[in-house]
Amino acid sequence: RQRAGIALAHGIGLIRDGRETTDDIVDLFDAWENPFAATPVLLSTLAILARQSKGPILECGSGLSSLVMAAANPKVEVHSLEDSPTFADHLRATAANHGVSNLHDHCLPLKGGWYDTGSLPHEDWALAFVDGPRRTSGRRSDTPLHVDLTRAVVVADDTGDNASGAATVEAFGATHDMTVIDVSAQRSFAVGKPKQA
Repeated sequence: RQRAGIALAHGIGLIRDGRETTDDIVDLFDAWENPFAATPVLLSTLAILARQSKGPILECGSGLSSLVMAAANPKVEVHSLEDSPTFADHLRATAANHGVSNLHDHCLPLKGGWYDTGSLPHEDWALAFVDGPRRTSGRRSDTPLHVDLTRAVVVADDTGDNASGAATVEAFGATHDMTVIDVSAQRSFAVGKPKQA
């Protein structure tokens, strides 16, 4: 636990300073000790995109990716949606312990397969990461029905290993040019740029 805590602090600090290497991201992933977290390739992508973001970031789901995006660009607010109070409390405590103050984790119940976002601030999102709700309890492909991401760069995780992932890519395809990136046979993600009007 002590080594994991040191590795988290070190990795988050390097990301905040913009000095992280691939090995640092891998160490950070290992320290998080969750094999279902965003892969190191995806975490690197999110850090780059968050650094380029000129406005608020929305994340559906929460975890290590939330910390990475918030650390990568302390000047913007990161809002993560989470339906598990246990996960939300853990993320909030970890963010506080590592001085990540621009991360706002909203613990919201699922309503009809998606987060009940009635209390979520209505922002002009610049970047969105869709990694929730969990596929066993919700529908990620419904995201465009609940929040306006037409002007945001969109990243969607777990896009190639099941029908749900393909449906998410298709749902965003109406407003975004989506590119699927295969990390491994089991893990892939997609990045979408808003289509020109």
